[in-house]
Amino acid sequence: MISADGTTVSTLVGRQPGIPPADSAINTYNSTFATQTLLCALPPAGSGPGLVNYAITSITQNADGVHADIVMANPTPVNSIGWKIQILVNGSPFGGSRPGDPGGGVDIGTYYVTGFTDNTHFQVPMNPVPSDSPLILTANIPNADIYSSPGTVPFATAYTAYPQTLRMTSAGNLVLGEAWYNQMLREINLQTRTIRRIGAFMNHPQASASADEIFGWHDTDDVGAIGPVDDILMFKTNGDTSAARWSLAGDYFDICPSDGGNLFASEGTGGVGHYPWAVAIGKTQARVLSVGLSNTGLFDWRPFRQGIDPVYITDAGVTETGDGGLCYITWNLGTAVCFPFGLRPSFRALYGSGGTHHYGYNVLPVLDDFPVLYPNDASSSGLVPWVSGAPNGLVQFIQSGLGGQVPRPEFSIDDNPPAGTLLPPGPVMGRDLQKIVYFIRRQSLIGSYPTIVAAPPANLDYIRPQIAITSGYPQRVNSTSIAVHWTTDKQTIGLICAGSPYSQNPSSFGPYPYNLWSDLEVGFGTTHAMTISGLPDASVPGNSPTHIAILVKDKAGNWNVSADFTVR
Repeated sequence: MISADGTTVSTLVGRQPGIPPADSAINTYNSTFATQTLLCALPPAGSGPGLVNYAITSITQNADGVHADIVMANPTPVNSIGWKIQILVNGSPFGGSRPGDPGGGVDIGTYYVTGFTDNTHFQVPMNPVPSDSPLILTANIPNADIYSSPGTVPFATAYTAYPQTLRMTSAGNLVLGEAWYNQMLREINLQTRTIRRIGAFMNHPQASASADEIFGWHDTDDVGAIGPVDDILMFKTNGDTSAARWSLAGDYFDICPSDGGNLFASEGTGGVGHYPWAVAIGKTQARVLSVGLSNTGLFDWRPFRQGIDPVYITDAGVTETGDGGLCYITWNLGTAVCFPFGLRPSFRALYGSGGTHHYGYNVLPVLDDFPVLYPNDASSSGLVPWVSGAPNGLVQFIQSGLGGQVPRPEFSIDDNPPAGTLLPPGPVMGRDLQKIVYFIRRQSLIGSYPTIVAAPPANLDYIRPQIAITSGYPQRVNSTSIAVHWTTDKQTIGLICAGSPYSQNPSSFGPYPYNLWSDLEVGFGTTHAMTISGLPDASVPGNSPTHIAILVKDKAGNWNVSADFTVR
């Protein structure tokens, strides 16, 4: 807030509208200011914060069966595709939490405008349309003008809501970021003593129905380090596409890097951080530093240098966390993807999400050191599993625990793969091991530039191992332990899965979602004997029967699970 005479600047909110209250002495309470500040934040009568209620003339189902045509009774602030509006029928929000998905909103009854003719005629994804009788149709539409005055206003009548960040321009003026309506930016001109609204993120106030405050951050390029002088970089924490470039004049707006994630050095310099919350533009170099709430740590990014930087190429198998990103999922699990979460410590606990820990080199190397420390995938003595002694190949280092205390023999090499798999004879990596080796190699600088490393060959055997439970098993050892003996037709490594009657849920994860498991076997074999302990005490009524199954994986990466057994 700036006082009427322009001599006092405060991050507190002035009253709306008119002259701000008198300045408060340091460390004293100003009841007048506090009261007027609270009143400033009150919404208009009959609406949510900053939402204005508009009458709807009609809502008609479009011929495509997906969208609905909306005709408003009077002009609205809606001026483009992308706005969010809340539809109310007889005063209540219409639709589910994501009506008309895709394109629905987060809040109940909230819709995206997907077709626009003018501010009284537009489309939203909706099917069915309201058909109640009687039918009173209204729309709550965000109105940024209520608390963020459009255009230019003098200090004497200026006010702001939820001021958040302040940055200086090259002329010594201020750029104010407001945590309101999809992030507002306003220029505070100290020479002319005026405040001018630059605009809202995405050029429209994409507020939710509750118009919640939205955290954001910005910086002004007052020296022209990354482009035109006084261009603004704006981050919005709660969006998927969260970084934008703005001109100070407000005459252009463009989305720049997304909120990022795990990118390689040759393909970007780390994005801007997932859920970005802080940004700083360099003063002497064309660089930007940023920090995210989810991907913590400092991100450093710069413009792409045509002809110098490599072509932007991503590998979804390494970078994504969805179904296609098995390399990254394996890294997170710390074990083969067929085994349960929590069976092993995650490799992230050792190296972080991207392979750069903060323990110090005397504790662990970072992934950029691996090409020097482990230039070969296999040990110098050949492509064989690590058994004992100091590991001297990347495969052996992985199997010995990747610098941690827990060995990972499940990342296996098949010494005798079956014939006819289109690979040369001899040892070959299992597919789980291949994913980790490739992730480590690909995450390093040398694996990304100037030549992008290729994934190593992997076993092409896709035949599942078969499990035979030995007669007389499973067998209860005591009220909290059960032993199982079994054999497999291939070399496998496995564990015992268990579930109590309380864990049964046939509608979701199969007959019995096993929620307890034994340790993993220490090595591969065809004859197996294990005991699972720490089970719910079967002597306590309700804890029996215990459901038991065996989960195994062969050296190629094929897994299988046995039939379910009940033990009383």
